[in-house]
Amino acid sequence: MKFAHNLLICSLLALLLCFAVSCNDDDENNGHYAGNTNYSASEEFEYSFLPPYQTTSFILDAVSGQASIHFFPDAGLDSIVVSGERRVESDSQADADEHLGDLQVIFTKTTESLRFETEQPDQSEGRNYIVEYYIELPESMLLTVSQVNGPVWIHDMANSATASVVNGSLFISGSGHAIGSIVNGILHFESFEGSVTGSSVNGGITAEVVLPESGVCDLHVTNGNIGLEIPATTSAAFTATVVNGRIAYSNLTLGNATISPTSVVGLLGTGDGDIALSTTNGNIAVTGHD
Repeated sequence: MKFAHNLLICSLLALLLCFAVSCNDDDENNGHYAGNTNYSASEEFEYSFLPPYQTTSFILDAVSGQASIHFFPDAGLDSIVVSGERRVESDSQADADEHLGDLQVIFTKTTESLRFETEQPDQSEGRNYIVEYYIELPESMLLTVSQVNGPVWIHDMANSATASVVNGSLFISGSGHAIGSIVNGILHFESFEGSVTGSSVNGGITAEVVLPESGVCDLHVTNGNIGLEIPATTSAAFTATVVNGRIAYSNLTLGNATISPTSVVGLLGTGDGDIALSTTNGNIAVTGHD
């Protein structure tokens, strides 16, 4: 009888253990994964900062979406404005509504910088977490931008800006010193007056640049083309190299030229500035204009 009693207890314990494991498995397998993103929940936001700003730089760390940044003369700007929309896309309205709170815009302000950052879950579980930024800044402010997925526009900068994009496009216009890098996409310097430094892994670079005296145009691509337009009167030491591709230049007078199938080296004008272009797989085309 004692043996049978012990056997019954052991059997019940084993059954309870199996039931507990089964419940745990069910809990683990009941996690929601969005199968599509046909539904969305969104909320607009806006932050304003009145002068005096008592900070010298603006930093944006974004993840997915788009960012449009506009610079204005300091005296003509009433306030720094950061506005936009947070949006979650999922396979049901209820799920999108539930997870909108997981997507936040966080800012911190110090005497040196004003920083905005997208905060979202590490795992998307099939949802799209998107923040679109529209930013107005005084032209004296320094800018640093990083974006993972989506385009970035920087309009009418007049000081210094550094921007990086992983997947998307990067557009920069204005003057000063601009540094842009992109992994997958196209980098554009549009009607820029000043020095530019640019790199692209997969995509390419297009640039319309007016170099100041002793200005620098330093553009490098791994897979893609480089297209550069400069005034025909530009004065700079010129170097262009390719590994697999061609180099062409037009409406430019290149002095002391050394030309081979993979490189062109020489002087534009008296060589006051510096132009260095290179691509591994792609072509380089440089055009001078009046």
